Amino acid sequence: MPTSVRDLLDVIADVTAAAPGSSTVADTAVTALGHLGRALDALADQADETSTGRTRRPLVIRELSTACHRAAAQWSTTPGRATDSAAAAAAADAIGTASPHLDPDERWALAIEVAVAAGHAAAFARGYGPYARSPALARVLLATELVGQVARLDAPDSRGRAYLDRPIAAAPVSPRSATYNDVPNAVAALVLAVERSARADTLTMRDTLAVCAAAESGAEHAATAAARLADRPAPQWSRVPNTWRLLQATLMRYDDGSRYAAPSTSNLTEGALALHQAVTADAASLDQLATAVRYLANQLPTIGAQVETAFTQWARAGRLFAKARALPRSEERVSEFIADQAVIVRPPEIGRVLLVARAVQRQSAALAVELDRSAGHIGRQPQPHLIRALAATLPARARTTDRTAAVYALAAAPAPTR
Repeated sequence: MPTSVRDLLDVIADVTAAAPGSSTVADTAVTALGHLGRALDALADQADETSTGRTRRPLVIRELSTACHRAAAQWSTTPGRATDSAAAAAAADAIGTASPHLDPDERWALAIEVAVAAGHAAAFARGYGPYARSPALARVLLATELVGQVARLDAPDSRGRAYLDRPIAAAPVSPRSATYNDVPNAVAALVLAVERSARADTLTMRDTLAVCAAAESGAEHAATAAARLADRPAPQWSRVPNTWRLLQATLMRYDDGSRYAAPSTSNLTEGALALHQAVTADAASLDQLATAVRYLANQLPTIGAQVETAFTQWARAGRLFAKARALPRSEERVSEFIADQAVIVRPPEIGRVLLVARAVQRQSAALAVELDRSAGHIGRQPQPHLIRALAATLPARARTTDRTAAVYALAAAPAPTR
């Protein structure tokens, strides 16, 4: 499975629980506190929540951060000190990178999990002789308890906790050797590649269409799996891959200059092909299929959101163009329409793309929730926090609008002329 922040923080709890009385692990636990303090620093730096009345959050985060740094620094020159706290270091790096892009509830949920890990590390270290009476470690434990008290009074919502399950690293998957076992890594690698390209401003329309085609393939497989796991016909889930096809058809009306460039292979097209090859391979068992397809379905709403965000940014930056006849009718475009000219697309003219992208997100989230229903007896749910967040995004009134989304999107503009 791809690695998440929750996986890395769980390593600390697992290691400290598995080797009681070990001096090496005790040293590593104290070293880990320094890395966890670094993660808390990043979360506290972004925690300006005075406008929401949640001023206790940054205060307790900073108190725990200070306690962790002091505990780690107290023995920083001890000979033979272990430095193999790689999980804590990796978690701190991931949190530091992501923190500026997270909302307050996501940062708070991360801080709570970091506090739990710090509590495990400090409690374990105090069980070993040299650290038994350390006031610095006692302060860490008191600070973690304070975070816990505030968390009980001011808990993050399910959407905030979802970040704990989001992939931060995935093993590379080659499209030439992909197997069904690679499905989770393939979809996670694709999501991460889209995120990196979007932040570097290198994401193109050609890449986006490739990603959507891979998502359609994944949705087709997930819809088939939903019927198989439920052991009954489920024709309603065929709407999900159909809506992904509609999204691609809607995107084809626009261009940014990349669609008709010389053929080339990018990391995103390779990743999209790897995902397609993986989902079309055979699963070794029903349990393997169930677990892998749940991970796949959980990522589809994220891909839909990435497409929506990228397309909105392109329209605002004036990077998109299209034939005037492919855009919604307006008085300002009559002359360009008559002359069949290509024009720069304005933000109000991408409404149908955003409509279908949101329908894709809702329907994909509903499919992921449906697949989760059988998690108690077939396979497992690899992302429990994320699936609860997806379930919370599905009010009944939103589901009823998806039936008309396709009709509206197709009727909003004529078919493309090229």
